[in-house]
Amino acid sequence: MKVGSEEARQNLSKLIETAERGDPVIIEKHGRAKVMLVPIKNAPDSGSGESMVALAGTGAGMWGKSVSSHVDLLRGEWE
Repeated sequence: MKVGSEEARQNLSKLIETAERGDPVIIEKHGRAKVMLVPIKNAPDSGSGESMVALAGTGAGMWGKSVSSHVDLLRGEWE
């Protein structure tokens, strides 16, 4: 199934249900295919060996041991 981006915006819930049933939904912008909705179980493997789903919501350690010192460092770059 192919739909335009505006139609996708207006009917996202229905399109998600369609994709969950196994019918991929291609979303086009200005007549060119841009993205595809597919169930997670059918998503192509990125080849990295790690699932992005397992990483969702984690950020522990992302900024090192001290978040405030990292933020100060970033702010210093803009002075």
